[in-house]
Amino acid sequence: MQNNSVLERSYINDFHRQSSLAALKGEQYMLLHPYSREQKLAQINSLRQKAVSKENSNLERSKKRELAIIEEFEKRGLI
Repeated sequence: MQNNSVLERSYINDFHRQSSLAALKGEQYMLLHPYSREQKLAQINSLRQKAVSKENSNLERSKKRELAIIEEFEKRGLI
């Protein structure tokens, strides 16, 4: 019973130590990369817009390719 108590305290102490180290690492990261919340949100929105734009470009390219194939089939009398 005593042994379990020691293990539990050891686990709790280790957990707090790891949490503290994680907090320190987060703080150090923020000091190296000092972006505000607004800047991060703007960056995320920009990346989303680029992704949507890329998807739209790919979709448009795909439609053009399909139309070109259909036109080629029509020229050959296959459709």
